[in-house]
Amino acid sequence: MLLFSSPTVDALFDRIRQCTGVQLTHSQERACDEPCPAPPKHYSELGCKPIVEEGQCCPKRYECPALTDREGNKCYFNGNIYPAGGKLAPADQEMNSCSPACFCTNLTMPATFQCASIDCFEFQDSGAEDCIHQYTQHGCCAENTVCGKENLKKLAQCYLEDKLYYEGQRMYPSDEPCKSCLCKPGFDNSTIVDNPHCHETQCGLELHAGDRIAMGCIPIYFGNHRCCPISWKCPADNDEVIIDGRTDQNDVQEPNMQCKFGKLTLNKGDGITSDNKCVDCKCTVPPLAHCIQRADLAVLQSNGVVESNCNEMRLVIIFTVTLCSVVAVFGCDVPLVHYKTMKCTPVGSRPDGCPERYDCPSITAHDNSKCYFNGKTYSISESIPNAEITQFCSVACYCRAANPVAKFRCGHVDCAEFFHRFDYENCVRQYDGQSCCSSGTVCGKERDKLATCELEDEIYREGQRMRLRDNKCRTCICTAGFSQNVTDTDPNCFDTICGFELFGEKHVYGGGIPVFKQDVCCPWEWRTPKETDSVVKGSGKPATDPKLQCKYGNLTLNVGDSLDIQQREADGQKMSCSCQIPPLMHCMLS
Repeated sequence: MLLFSSPTVDALFDRIRQCTGVQLTHSQERACDEPCPAPPKHYSELGCKPIVEEGQCCPKRYECPALTDREGNKCYFNGNIYPAGGKLAPADQEMNSCSPACFCTNLTMPATFQCASIDCFEFQDSGAEDCIHQYTQHGCCAENTVCGKENLKKLAQCYLEDKLYYEGQRMYPSDEPCKSCLCKPGFDNSTIVDNPHCHETQCGLELHAGDRIAMGCIPIYFGNHRCCPISWKCPADNDEVIIDGRTDQNDVQEPNMQCKFGKLTLNKGDGITSDNKCVDCKCTVPPLAHCIQRADLAVLQSNGVVESNCNEMRLVIIFTVTLCSVVAVFGCDVPLVHYKTMKCTPVGSRPDGCPERYDCPSITAHDNSKCYFNGKTYSISESIPNAEITQFCSVACYCRAANPVAKFRCGHVDCAEFFHRFDYENCVRQYDGQSCCSSGTVCGKERDKLATCELEDEIYREGQRMRLRDNKCRTCICTAGFSQNVTDTDPNCFDTICGFELFGEKHVYGGGIPVFKQDVCCPWEWRTPKETDSVVKGSGKPATDPKLQCKYGNLTLNVGDSLDIQQREADGQKMSCSCQIPPLMHCMLS
């Protein structure tokens, strides 16, 4: 049983104002006996306003700006409108410093933003125990690193949830999952809300999912972690309403208390059918529905959501969780691109169709005096053929001796199109296979003569790259006669080859494990062992064959075991690491 302390009336009123941004009348305040829930993140970032009716203290609905009737060839962010080719305004860009150089592109319809990505140096840092990274409020990467106990003692100290931080470190309060704090002199950990050193996490929904929003898609949140969505559900022809709590389907509510989703109109409490048994979509706070991806079994058990006196409910929860666990943990959704890139050999098979393990000589029999790339071994001074590395915008890569492992040195290619404004309204860039730079530009009437391709409801022109949504590791080039039904065999479609062996050999072959991010094919980074890591035992039986175990630093893990870590990335994401298909563990950013 959970026990809650009883807050004062004044504290409740303050919480209501903080959550909703609404000033309450005295009569409304008197009607409130509990704090209002925080607004869903998509409402706050899309500029929706809470509507508090007379006699109520909390909003039951929001008023949102028009989202689905926006001009398809323009981009929208933070109340500003950007034409094709327009760059994000400095103030808007500062809010999203980890996605620099953003500009609006209408290569897809609706238009969307394209941004560069930043690999901060600290992402590749193994994390010395007596070193800390220091950040500024809006910066993406660390501005400075301080090492040594004597130097750390000179810095201001902060305590948050009984943990010590030093000046410049980022802190993430567990009770406010959508806020981050910066350790500064005078930091007060008695309150997070209204703390001048704590700030709201920016998900950048319009920046990264503007096309989905314009299409009427709704956000999918993970379990009880309701800060930034992990994905989106878009309207489909076979969507249907799930009636909830109404005996008469004609018993409708006021229009302003309904949600619109594609062709559907939902009353508050109604759900939407879903092909994914782990995703529940409902109209809970009009006018937008949203979805919840249920957590897997391990998460639910660790949070203690199954109460001992709820036998019937326990059966329902365990059955539901089992369905979700098969997909999220033991299905072949397990990322394998790192094994394929290193040309590891799959060995054995499990009932779910996944390999039992992989044989990876470049890992288990690594020679520190040699370089490895795409299944081939290179001696010192030996070069990789340029044709194999042009897709990484690299040339003249050769193996050279280094400590602790040999590494490649490469030249970098800057494509001409990187330095010129592009007329997205009238022109398209064309590409050949897995090249870095475009092979040319076609504009005006000549562009209109090009063959077109349709892929996943989007139209492309001949020579354009097309990336599959359902297979993030496969790309096609639009060619005459293209059929979206045969992308597996089309010679103009190809699987992604990751370049981590070219640039991250120290971590790849220094005991690191890949870290994957939602909707990104290649590893986002590599995590190296830390002395504080420990094993959380899974439900599986210990393996009798060492080859069916994962080795990580001085730890040995069986399939199903995970690391006991509570690590957050710079953007507030949590990392979970587990052993699923040996010999390497892998991590996921959630």
